[in-house]
Amino acid sequence: MTIMERIVSVFTPYDCIICGYEGLIVCEACLPLICPAVPSRCYICRASTMDFAVCGRCRPSSKLRRVYVRSELSGIPKQLVHGLKYSYVQSVAVVMANFMTQILPDSSSSLIIPVPTATSRLRRRGYDHTELIAARISRVIGAVKVSALVRLSQTSQVGSRRSLRVSQLKGAYRIARPGSLVDAHVLLVDDVVTTGSTLEAAAACLKAEGVKTVDAIVFAQR
Repeated sequence: MTIMERIVSVFTPYDCIICGYEGLIVCEACLPLICPAVPSRCYICRASTMDFAVCGRCRPSSKLRRVYVRSELSGIPKQLVHGLKYSYVQSVAVVMANFMTQILPDSSSSLIIPVPTATSRLRRRGYDHTELIAARISRVIGAVKVSALVRLSQTSQVGSRRSLRVSQLKGAYRIARPGSLVDAHVLLVDDVVTTGSTLEAAAACLKAEGVKTVDAIVFAQR
């Protein structure tokens, strides 16, 4: 919790967004109720697959081996995402990350790499929300977090069509330390997946660097 959050919580404590209990944004009693899990599926076509693998039909067009999706972007999960990204409630990252780790197999041998936020939004928020989520996941599963990607494109992707998103994100990322990820197994972390263009652009950058496998985990799918 930041200094500002602590100050705010003293005078206006968080209320549970489910039952209104004062003191926590989501109280312990309500945690199991707020985030229905989605079934294992291909994140592109949503066909049923094992362990959230990209299906055989979609595999040739994807750089990702599997994408773990915790929930649909609706209801309470949507409120949590909004709270973290637009209401500046950083503590929501812990709640989201804890839910995300529930669907992960043993990924402690993977490098945890957050998908970086555009610097314009980073300046506005004062923090990178994907870094917060990734840091919590790394602590819970005992894996190493590396901020290995640098974002070059600052174009907003909200509301863009898939074809436009793909073209906008070509060359959008570079590796912070070239040569450091050869033969690595990577787990990308992001909050929301819509068309998948952001994850695919990040994965393409990593694969070009010599990364062996790229998986991803997101809190919600739009």
